[in-house]
Amino acid sequence: MRALLKRSGLLNLGKALEPQPENMAKGELAVNYNAKDPALFIKDSSDHITRLGVCKVEDAKETTFNAETDYILIQRGEEFFKVKASEIIS
Repeated sequence: MRALLKRSGLLNLGKALEPQPENMAKGELAVNYNAKDPALFIKDSSDHITRLGVCKVEDAKETTFNAETDYILIQRGEEFFKVKASEIIS
């Protein structure tokens, strides 16, 4: 079985161009593979396109770990990626 995703390499003002809602089904994923701003998008239950929190670690301006919550926060400008450390560190 092979999963096919909507995909594009287009940028708009240096940012990954998000897909148009009418071109996607609810829950469908879309990938922008441009090396300058790779991104993952999903169409939510309200028919809005949401950019999922993804950034390259080498582009991060700040990385913090909260031992109480077990979360790692990677921040790049106004975007951030939050992940539970125990899920990625074995």
